[in-house]
Amino acid sequence: MDKHDQEIWRAIEGYKSGFQPNTEAAWQKMRTRMAADEAAAPVRSLHRFWLRAAAAIVLGIGAFWAWEASTASEMAYATGPGESLSVELPDGTQAWLNQNSSLAFKSEEGARRALFSGEAFFQVAKDKERPFLIVSKGTETRVLGTAFNLRAYPEEPTVEVEVAEGKVRLSEPENGKAVELTPFEKGTYNANEGVLGKKQAPNLNGLAWRTGKLSFRQTPLSTVLTDLERFYGVDILLTDAALSHCTLTSTFEGEALEEVFLVLSTIFEFKLDSSAGQYVLKGGRCNGKELTQ
Repeated sequence: MDKHDQEIWRAIEGYKSGFQPNTEAAWQKMRTRMAADEAAAPVRSLHRFWLRAAAAIVLGIGAFWAWEASTASEMAYATGPGESLSVELPDGTQAWLNQNSSLAFKSEEGARRALFSGEAFFQVAKDKERPFLIVSKGTETRVLGTAFNLRAYPEEPTVEVEVAEGKVRLSEPENGKAVELTPFEKGTYNANEGVLGKKQAPNLNGLAWRTGKLSFRQTPLSTVLTDLERFYGVDILLTDAALSHCTLTSTFEGEALEEVFLVLSTIFEFKLDSSAGQYVLKGGRCNGKELTQ
């Protein structure tokens, strides 16, 4: 990623939940920068598009905001807290944005390019001549035609790609690292540690924010609790680390969190306490065999 791209990406990632932008000052700054770009380069550049897209996304925080540039192939979208959005991009790709997410897209000869922050599920339209490239938090996700979930929130250390259909290439261009992902695989990149890897994702629980369904099959309790934290937006503490290796086979769809805890406490016999928004699981039992609902 070059210097210009880094500047633009910082602009897109800079928003936070509840941020109230100074729109007039922001627009003035963007006008000044765009005027300087145009004076320095008479040919309309891709960089100038990304700069405008960044401005559109940053100024749209707090509510759904869509911006259409001078051509139908350039789009930018954003969602705020508690919002989601389904869009169809000019190339026919479907994208479902989770809350606090932003997407800037440009279709050009030879490639379809996007800048992304947040979480979204993509159903990418097939086009062998023009790969679909998504830049997010120092990574590039490259696809031709497939379905996958991408999570890359600026406040989280990892980028996650979970593949439902087709093949996806997740790379960290700066160091030349890459992993190829196929259905029911999950690729991760830890920006703090510079570690890129992949693992099996047989239940595709990364899609639960869309499907409303969490499935577990011989899943370690530590993973179960992590998925519950993300899905319900809560903090869960397991006091007995020995239970983290117990496994669960169950499916939850539409249950309230209290109902889920009732099932887990029945299976693992722990006591549930809650205070200040945190759920604490105390005690419990695990005999080393799989426990099922």
